[in-house]
Parts: sequence; structure tokens; C-alpha cells
Amino acid sequence: RGFYNSDSWGFTKGKVQENESQLKCAIREVMEEVGFDMKDRAFDDQYLERDLNGQLIRLYIVKQVPLDTKFAPKTKNEIKV
Repeated sequence: RGFYNSDSWGFTKGKVQENESQLKCAIREVMEEVGFDMKDRAFDDQYLERDLNGQLIRLYIVKQVPLDTKFAPKTKNEIKV
């Protein structure tokens, strides 16, 4: 759930740091926001991409996530459960 709006769900978001690929940014943000390490499950060529009002949105396809995975934020104030 989002930190500011507990009534909605959304994808993790973040800004690419200097010298960081979009995939590395996604891996870092997912770890920070939901505590899931997807580095061995996400790949540079497996994503959906869309331009929404001038903002590029990229969603990586992550396969074989166990159904019993416990998601929990690693960074304070990222998400309320």
C-alpha cells in the first residue's frame, strides 16, 4: 500500500541514480520498498514500457515469485501495511 494513500496499491517507483541502469534501479527500489530480492529473476529484455503523458513507465516481468513470499519494506516510511 502506498505510504500517503493507504486505500490504494501501486507499483514500486524510484529515480535512477547516477551510473545506474533502469534494471538496477528497479531491483534496488523493489528491495527497499517491499523487501524482495529480484536480482536473479529480472532481466534487461523482459519488461513492458509505456509513455504516460510524457513520463516513461517501465514494468519488469518477474517470474517464479513464491506465492508465500512475505513482502515487507526495508526502508522506513516507504510503505504502510
